[in-house]
Amino acid sequence: MTRVEAMAHLGLAAGANEAEIRRAFRLWARLAHPDRGGDPARFQALRQARDVLLAPVLADTVASTVPTALTRQRLREVLGPPTRSGRVVIMLALIGTLMLVWLPVLLGTAPLVVTAAPAAVAAAGTAVLARDRILSKDADVGHRIVGLFIVWAPTVLLQVLWAQLFAVSFVPVLPLFALPFVAVVAAVNPGAGFWRRPIS
Repeated sequence: MTRVEAMAHLGLAAGANEAEIRRAFRLWARLAHPDRGGDPARFQALRQARDVLLAPVLADTVASTVPTALTRQRLREVLGPPTRSGRVVIMLALIGTLMLVWLPVLLGTAPLVVTAAPAAVAAAGTAVLARDRILSKDADVGHRIVGLFIVWAPTVLLQVLWAQLFAVSFVPVLPLFALPFVAVVAAVNPGAGFWRRPIS
């Protein structure tokens, strides 16, 4: 059915707007509806005419509701050196994280899993502290997760190497180090994590 035929079915002039099309359809639909004794073929033709005339309007409505694609900044655009106070905080957190490696030495009789757990949590906490100081406010979820990994992986590597100096091997409990990191990532990306935050 063409637009001209659709206009003729609904009895509309060529320049009819959306409201006029809908009003004409409702008027004719009341008369032609099969439940009121109307002809089903006539009612189907009226529906088709309405759909043909409203197709551009519906397409415009759908196009206006689809969000436009945002350009995502590159990591190097949101990554920057921390301020002086930020560097101090990062260094203190890193030193504290490395000091926790001594726990297995100090508590030699405790299982390695128990003594390494504080170091694992501290590594994730250091990653959060450092990430907040090296990323700008424009960083998105992906940047924040990558920023966490950029700090967390070298921190854990330093912990493993530092523990080797004290004849303690963290290698058997390395999966334990991933658990706090996964929890931190889940907090950054609630949609893929353990809970959801309301969208603001």
